[in-house]
Amino acid sequence: MSLAHELTDAGSSFSSFRAGAIGGIPTAPAAQSADTYKTSRGSAQWSYERNRTDFAVSGRYERDMYDRSSQSDQTRYGGELSIERRITPHLSGQVHGSYYRTDYLHVVFLSNDRMVGGVLKWRFGRDIELSLSYDNLVRTASGLGAGFRENRGFLAVAYRPPAWVRK
Repeated sequence: MSLAHELTDAGSSFSSFRAGAIGGIPTAPAAQSADTYKTSRGSAQWSYERNRTDFAVSGRYERDMYDRSSQSDQTRYGGELSIERRITPHLSGQVHGSYYRTDYLHVVFLSNDRMVGGVLKWRFGRDIELSLSYDNLVRTASGLGAGFRENRGFLAVAYRPPAWVRK
């Protein structure tokens, strides 16, 4: 769990991305101004690991208030959910999803971002992992913005050295 209230700018907001239940960089609205702004945010995350199943859930709230450019003031909140199952010692699958809502306070714009996806990982040998992932993102927007639908697929090969090499 974390709570914060700080004076910041666009540069520091991009350098402070934190992973949620999904474990990646969450979708975030782009900074609308280079001006400094006050941000108030809170987040909570809970995870449970048992034998071959992992479960994680997280929630986040953020409110940004700009000093000079009030059109960029926004409130953003939402959550993430992830369930992973190790099917065999070398094969695992994950299902994940997220929902975020962004409301610009002084502009007629409201967006709802939803993502649902999955990952299949195959570890062959002790050091190499093949990962196939798919995400479906949907943004519905009202006001000045437009919505979209996006499908993402990735195939990745990763080298993970054994623990004794990393130490």
